[in-house]
Amino acid sequence: MRSAAVYLPLMMAFASHARPAQTQRVRSINDIVYARPGGTDLLMDAALPESREATPAVLIVHGGGWVRGDRRVDVRPLFQPLSEAGFAWFSISYRLVTDVSQFGVAIDDVES
Repeated sequence: MRSAAVYLPLMMAFASHARPAQTQRVRSINDIVYARPGGTDLLMDAALPESREATPAVLIVHGGGWVRGDRRVDVRPLFQPLSEAGFAWFSISYRLVTDVSQFGVAIDDVES
């Protein structure tokens, strides 16, 4: 897992566009099926600020070169800062490539 320091420049860019942080409740939802390519459930986790106003949103795609990684473990350092900055966020899984014939399926999943 990468250290949180790797994500700090990215977080600073996000935070500069967020509304001022106020104490607000965040509703977390895990294991949402967002697509079913070839019968495989693709899951995402979401954190939604409980607000009556529109909120900015971020789609989190974990690293790993399309061959490894996890939507929770590898990007966990992003969750709290995004929520505190007032963002809704969605962290997605995608099909990991296990052989060269599958190249591109992960990109298709992200575009779903």
